[in-house]
Amino acid sequence: MVKIGNLSNYEFDFKELSEINKPVHGTYEYHRRRIDKILGYQYKLKNYGNKYFKLVVLKTDIDYNRIDRENIVNNEDKLENNLIRAKNRVFELAMCNEWDWFVTLTLDPQKYDRNDLKRYHKDLTQFVRDQRKRKGVDYKFLFVPEQHQDGTWHMHGLLKGICERDMPKFTWQDGVKADLVKDGYHNWIPYAKKFGFVSLGKVKNAVAVSKYCSKYINKALLESQMEIGAHTYYASRGLADCGESISLSPAVVQEVIRMRSLYESDFCDLYEIPAEQANELLLSYLDETQF
Repeated sequence: MVKIGNLSNYEFDFKELSEINKPVHGTYEYHRRRIDKILGYQYKLKNYGNKYFKLVVLKTDIDYNRIDRENIVNNEDKLENNLIRAKNRVFELAMCNEWDWFVTLTLDPQKYDRNDLKRYHKDLTQFVRDQRKRKGVDYKFLFVPEQHQDGTWHMHGLLKGICERDMPKFTWQDGVKADLVKDGYHNWIPYAKKFGFVSLGKVKNAVAVSKYCSKYINKALLESQMEIGAHTYYASRGLADCGESISLSPAVVQEVIRMRSLYESDFCDLYEIPAEQANELLLSYLDETQF
């Protein structure tokens, strides 16, 4: 058991940490870095619609003057930074809003040019607007385009607000894949008439479907979108997001950083936190901030 400086309440069992963080986590350097987190880093709690929480550890002890700026601004680094931002944003919008349906949208080559993503996005957005007016329903959407190897496009995403009378369940007579019938997927008649095949499945697990949507944001998508000047995702206006993160003290987060991190880099670490533990952190935060 090791006590950190004069903070007698902060005790860490290095053997326990090593067991949790195998295989490289038995070195003095590793444990020294874990202690440094307690003493000097910044901690931000992000709340994704009260359903999912992340702790972001900002490593404030980095000497940014020593970073090779030429390497930071090259195209590869820019692409990687854009990729991370886009994936995080899609996950955030997916998690912070209520959705009814996970949707796969395709294009029938007899009805539409499957290679023209810009036109597809423009017409799809107008289609949703028209549906709002005709049905009197506030449609919400989050779509991520995906490109086939032949260069044609389709989309995956999330929807809320579709009129039930427009979306019957698939039957064996529809000639679709057996899984779509057995798993209770729905058609969306207005879209199918205008664009092509579509399938909708009920959202059952918000975290799982949000992670699934963000996985469609990849390097190949970013590169293709940069070439044609298109967006990596499309979202309706007015969607909720995380808002401001809550800054926490080292004392509050000491138990969290014992866990295995979701992501680590030279600049920050991310931890996925269960809702119950996040609530405990928030209560501790409120206790600290009350005078």
